[in-house]
Amino acid sequence: MEEIGPEELVAQEESAKGLAALMSTLDAIDGDTEFGYADFIKICVGEDDSEDDFLGFFEIDPKEGLYWQELPDGVRSRLTRAERNFLGKHPSNNLKKPVLPFPFTMAEFKKLVRWAIGQGIEIPIDEDGLAEVIAEKMHERQELQVVDQNLPLLDQRIEYLRRWFKSQSEFTAANLRSARSGAEGARHMCWEWVVHQGLTGPGCLFEGANQGKSTKTKAFVEAWGRLLIEVAK
Repeated sequence: MEEIGPEELVAQEESAKGLAALMSTLDAIDGDTEFGYADFIKICVGEDDSEDDFLGFFEIDPKEGLYWQELPDGVRSRLTRAERNFLGKHPSNNLKKPVLPFPFTMAEFKKLVRWAIGQGIEIPIDEDGLAEVIAEKMHERQELQVVDQNLPLLDQRIEYLRRWFKSQSEFTAANLRSARSGAEGARHMCWEWVVHQGLTGPGCLFEGANQGKSTKTKAFVEAWGRLLIEVAK
């Protein structure tokens, strides 16, 4: 086996850290948030990128989604078995469908990113573009996100956390009850979601002093504890 040098190891570690940070950012966004062609372009496609030859493997159909490139018969016939195997892979195992449909949800986008990593393909993500798109979505959904303000403050906070729990797919009631590490990971993801929703700013439901040495506010920690009790029933 070929040895990996120190520089390559450092590069791999940095890549892994960057990927973990990216997935944490994506996990903080509602899984059912819907995006379209224009959003995908803003998030993933650079000024000089071709939509007909995206990353050298895909083509972008504005009306339908992101597809594997359609290769001419003459080119396909010259492919090796390994190349045909590579181009025959698909997140849904249906080559007639786009690897990412338009419109798509954040849950579908995360599935694409993870699938692409498994194929050795890095989907580029412009973090500024992503932040801009999310801000637009937040504005569009602001009225839908407001809970009944006649409820006590704690009940309003718990309702927001319920919405997070229903929108994500990584944690279930069972693994929250059975593993402390699962509960801690879920709490962090939920907090990131609350921050991305803009609910920790001045005058918002989850603002205030942090809980002890925690980076999370007392308002959030209290509501999270009540949510865990509710889920454990």
